[in-house]
Amino acid sequence: MGATTLTGSEGQVQTLKLGANTFKRPNPMPVATILFSAAAGGLGFGMFRLLLVAGFRDAMAWNIIWEEFTELLFVLGAAWVLWTFSRSWRQKRAKAGETPQPFEG
Repeated sequence: MGATTLTGSEGQVQTLKLGANTFKRPNPMPVATILFSAAAGGLGFGMFRLLLVAGFRDAMAWNIIWEEFTELLFVLGAAWVLWTFSRSWRQKRAKAGETPQPFEG
């Protein structure tokens, strides 16, 4: 057998396995889930852009409008998730006796 080359998605999966195995924990699934989500998000976004260009090949203005609109929805979704979890983080810190400070780094 000769040397095999990995395609883009196979390379991402191998990188995920390597990344998950570097954290020698009793349960590496949370780390693997985070890494897989990061890779799947990048792959999905690229596929979505390809579909937009193919679908709006003759009307590039609509391509740009839909692309910018979906990016806006992504940013709003990410902001909502951060806002939602920041409240629970503050509540956990308050229960632990810490005083939450705004913009603490």
